Amino acid sequence: MLTQRGQLLRVALSIAGPPCPADRSLRVLRIWREWWATVAIRISCLAMFVFAMSFLAGCVSFVRFPSVAANSPLLTAELYRPDISTRRPAVVLLHPCGGLEPFMRDWGQWLQSKGYVALVVDSFTARGVTNVCESRYPSWGEAARDALGALRYLRTLPFVDAERVAVMGWSYGGAAALLLSREMFLDWADQQGKWSDQQGNHPGFRAAIALYPPCEMAGPDIRVPLLMLLAGRDDWTPARFCIEVTEQFKGGTLPVRSVVYATAVHGFDQPRQPTTYLGHSLAYDEAATRDAREQVRLFLEETFR
Repeated sequence: MLTQRGQLLRVALSIAGPPCPADRSLRVLRIWREWWATVAIRISCLAMFVFAMSFLAGCVSFVRFPSVAANSPLLTAELYRPDISTRRPAVVLLHPCGGLEPFMRDWGQWLQSKGYVALVVDSFTARGVTNVCESRYPSWGEAARDALGALRYLRTLPFVDAERVAVMGWSYGGAAALLLSREMFLDWADQQGKWSDQQGNHPGFRAAIALYPPCEMAGPDIRVPLLMLLAGRDDWTPARFCIEVTEQFKGGTLPVRSVVYATAVHGFDQPRQPTTYLGHSLAYDEAATRDAREQVRLFLEETFR
């Protein structure tokens, strides 16, 4: 016999009828959505964790350090670190007069893939400058002293082999790289910036690489191995004087080399359509770029062995 409450429930059901199938579907859909939301949150958290681990282990990070140039602001740079636990040789990369461009990051990632720490220096942003192709601020000398600040910074990092650091520059940055290969500039920079060690020595870069640089910055007082990668049809920074400097060191014990890509023009490793800028020809040359990377690989291996 039904209780009074049971009778009331039976009456209510007889009036209202059984639960609507649409209502049941809505409840199922709501449960399904809540389940997927939980799964999505967990997947997002996992993805963020994986990204963070890859970032710390072997991707790019953004760092700041002081230049040794007088009155310079803190500079920014992109640091590419290989996923290797041992101390690694490093390369400081100096951009052309147009500033930090995507092809520089390609070189940084390529060096990273070869087991090198790569520090891509930005000499312009902190100074409020975007392009110096028609000016001289910051100067080639200031860019070179930025590189010395980068060298000092790299030597504080526990994963960098402090005795095996090279500098590599393009055009404007190539001028700085040539300066950093010379005894005269290092003596002058030490007087200006006081970056030598306590014994008075200024242990600079172990080697220098310059791509289509202003060759007037090369000289007879080169003190470190030097590789110059030049464009044979360069109408902005002609290769002639770099070749002459190379001839002076032929047969000597210090490796000073130049490679000339006969049909290439200025900026041959910068992917772009052929163009004219400030009256100078610019064009990408895939074959020259491929060989340039091979030349850099062999040069660094020989220098750092």
